[in-house]
Amino acid sequence: MSCAEVIRHDRAHAIVGHRRQILRALATAAIAVAATPTLAQQYPTIVGEWYMEDYGPQDCGTPFGAKIGPMSYAEDTYVCRFDDVRRDGWKVTWNGSCSDGNTTESSQVVAIETRGRLSMWFNGYSALSALRRCPAR
Repeated sequence: MSCAEVIRHDRAHAIVGHRRQILRALATAAIAVAATPTLAQQYPTIVGEWYMEDYGPQDCGTPFGAKIGPMSYAEDTYVCRFDDVRRDGWKVTWNGSCSDGNTTESSQVVAIETRGRLSMWFNGYSALSALRRCPAR
């Protein structure tokens, strides 16, 4: 084998080896992302309008529908404003204050969505256990 042929052979071998290293690194990264649940799974937002299952979707668009914002909750005569929010999987926890129009109190509100149904607790008390999302308008 001539000197030029040896150099060409070594370069070709180096390129193939480099490609294998890149493919191995990409495969490892893909497996790591797929195996990490926090990166692989996204949870839907609960921001929007919800209605009580017992009363039906006719409450949507009225004061009786529950309106959930990123940092607020509002319905008929009850309004909450939050200064802190945390999400842990399907559970969202807000801290702030809620008012019924007469009194305002510090509040922690927890919402958990299960199979399209939203349940909410206000200061540890189950308040709403069957909210459904209002249809898009």
